[in-house]
Amino acid sequence: MASSYDLAALTAELRHLRDTVPETHKLVAAVAEAGKRFAAGRDWLQDKHRQPHPKQGIGVHLLHEEPDHSLPIFVVAWAPGRGAPPHNHGAGNWAAIIGVEGAESNTWWRRLDDGSKPGYAEVEPVKTAVLGPDEAMTFLPNVLHSVDNEAGEVTVSLHIYATHLNHIPREQFDPQKKTVEPFTVAVD
Repeated sequence: MASSYDLAALTAELRHLRDTVPETHKLVAAVAEAGKRFAAGRDWLQDKHRQPHPKQGIGVHLLHEEPDHSLPIFVVAWAPGRGAPPHNHGAGNWAAIIGVEGAESNTWWRRLDDGSKPGYAEVEPVKTAVLGPDEAMTFLPNVLHSVDNEAGEVTVSLHIYATHLNHIPREQFDPQKKTVEPFTVAVD
């Protein structure tokens, strides 16, 4: 039997929250709770959502986005031993991430330089936490984090953002090379 809290119900709630909750920290917390309710049903999860992109190591599968690219909902499949480098989600872009299958390790980073030198950045790790099934993490705008799948199997998470990641400028960081560059991902 299909869950009564399906994709249509989730998107309706996300629209309502966006339009009625002006404080970003309260909005993203409420989005995370809505995402947890949706993710718990699992009847939306298809085999194709468990497939990482062979080259980038993560499969980014779009379930929904508004015509203006707001409120995108992705299912992300992380290949074993793969992840995403330290990155931001773009100016003003919050995120709610919900674990679905397996566990992913998230590390928060702090930028040490002032950002005035193009292409250059110094970042350092601040803390790490593991996201497991049915757990949620939220990211306010301008937060830097990285993701690693340290498990021996594909892990899956549900991601909800204010704006589609490839429709807002965002950056990835290389801590060893001390570089920063634009960051986009292939999306199915």
